[in-house]
Amino acid sequence: MKKLIIMVIAAGVVLLILSGCPMGITIESRIGMFESDLNSSDRSDVYLNFHPDTSSYNQIKDPDYFDGTPLAAIYKPIHFSNLSDSVDIGNGQERVTADFSSLGYSDTCTFIMEQSGIDWLIRRFDLADFNIQKSIQ
Repeated sequence: MKKLIIMVIAAGVVLLILSGCPMGITIESRIGMFESDLNSSDRSDVYLNFHPDTSSYNQIKDPDYFDGTPLAAIYKPIHFSNLSDSVDIGNGQERVTADFSSLGYSDTCTFIMEQSGIDWLIRRFDLADFNIQKSIQ
């Protein structure tokens, strides 16, 4: 009987591993997805990286939203690197800083991330030395 219980538990563990327990989209993966979407020729999915409660959410749906900023398509390739460890800032939000670069531009940036279900989404994005006139928050 003891062997049967151990075999059933082992089989359950194997099934969980093989079925790919849903872990959600991590902060690092979300930032990578944002970068990939910004570098895509079709930017219509960029907004999906942002939390739906972001005040600019409907404006971000416009693929040209970032024109006039270092995130504009003309400055591709866009790259985020050296992501910091996330810091809990309360209200279910985490802050991550990173190095940002695009064609002819480099800076540090800050992501405020918020969990929605099991996925992390961008709630706010700031470039340290660039005043994006359209606030992304």
